[in-house]
Amino acid sequence: MRPDNFKKIKHVVVLMMENRSFDWMAGWLYAPSNKSPNGDPFEGLTGTESCPDASGKQVPVFHGTDVKAPLPDPGEEFDYVTNQIYGSPLAPMKGFVIDYSRAIKQHNQGRIFRSCTKPAAIMGCFRAESLPVLSALARNYAICDHWFCSVPSQTWPNRSFVHAATSSGMINNNKPGARIPTPNDTTTVFNVLESKGVNWAIYWDHEDIVGPLAWLAQDRLKGLRSHFFSMGRFIDDAGNGRLPAYSFIEPRFILDHNDQHPGRFTFPPTFAEKITKGEALMRKVYEAVRTSPQWNETMLVITYDEHGGCYDHVEPPKAVPPDGPGEQGFLFNRLGVRVPTLVISPYTQVGQVFRAPAGQNFDHTSIIKTVMELFYSGYNSATDSLTPRDQAAPDLSPALQLPENPVGPITNPRTDYPEIPTPEQSWEATNDPRARQLPLSEFQTSIVTAARLKMRGETALRAEATPPQLRTVDDALQHLRDLGPMLEEEAISQ
Repeated sequence: MRPDNFKKIKHVVVLMMENRSFDWMAGWLYAPSNKSPNGDPFEGLTGTESCPDASGKQVPVFHGTDVKAPLPDPGEEFDYVTNQIYGSPLAPMKGFVIDYSRAIKQHNQGRIFRSCTKPAAIMGCFRAESLPVLSALARNYAICDHWFCSVPSQTWPNRSFVHAATSSGMINNNKPGARIPTPNDTTTVFNVLESKGVNWAIYWDHEDIVGPLAWLAQDRLKGLRSHFFSMGRFIDDAGNGRLPAYSFIEPRFILDHNDQHPGRFTFPPTFAEKITKGEALMRKVYEAVRTSPQWNETMLVITYDEHGGCYDHVEPPKAVPPDGPGEQGFLFNRLGVRVPTLVISPYTQVGQVFRAPAGQNFDHTSIIKTVMELFYSGYNSATDSLTPRDQAAPDLSPALQLPENPVGPITNPRTDYPEIPTPEQSWEATNDPRARQLPLSEFQTSIVTAARLKMRGETALRAEATPPQLRTVDDALQHLRDLGPMLEEEAISQ
């Protein structure tokens, strides 16, 4: 039975970070008991988990403390993820160490300065002390320990699922051998809200120049740029009680990225990319929502698009509605690896752990389901869902006081103000010029490629005999400036 508190939510805010698994970010959260303060079971790490290396030796999970890890970036494409989950004959979820050894070897090919990272590093999951913001938010509000990304692969398809409940057959950021992302001309949750006269917004960091990633990925957001705003505008909207019904927040992906995506190996390590930048962003967003006049009617969701090759020990569900066949014949009939998802609201209990009702699975389309049920007047999942995936998804009402919880349901909003630690780093981009000289990652290159497609058109892009040689962050930012800004200043409210 859905708690009455669900109906009290008038504003949903979603912050989606990048490329971290549940075990890496929250596996040790309630160790060693793996029970929350409420007595809720928590499927965290016990310390007995392991994966074999290439020689067959078992590599145990351990307490990771390096906030720059994993470095280099693990494999996150569909084939890599398949190897991580099913690449070992021993059991599912035993292929991470061997797969990371492949990723390290691939990274080192043709390099003078090679990474000395050992494959065992992929088993180093962060203790709560290394992630004080995420851990404090989880312990003071609610975390889901059975939330899976929608596709066992990369960023673009998973972010497409959170917006449209499909990736139009795309399983990787780019088609093999192609220079442009797969066309994705499908209806999004934003289009539905627009048609119903429901206010919504996408907030993004203008340091990226290019515009929201959602705009690049979803063709049907064309013409809706009046809904795209800066992060400064988000802070202002929250502070002045002007948050729309649905807010989707994108971190910074290119310059001094705070998305928590694993960094890029450089030698010497002139500019360390730390996960703490993302911690600062989380705290900034939380404080804006918590101090907003709309707090008593707001649900903040913090999640991750995919696991990014980071270790997790729970096998993803297979019994999900298919959405294929897509690339490589994949039927989209199994989910990706677990990612941490927090729900922060005055109606969540301290230390709550929530899961989907029996027979259902939480994935990114649960966000669509929640938004539809809250803001689509007369919503009928049988006829109004975007795809079979969001039709089958549960909403987030289990995070708003389970009636059977021993503490009992909360009918009045919480008035406490938990203290969340302040990270040493700021959520804003640094002025350090070394950040601009970092080499582009594959993900960042895919963003620039998609931006060129949007700004110049597919015909012009395909006609280029030689694509520009963009090696560094500064190269990319200058190239995007040369193409011209996606949004005129008058279209953006600062």
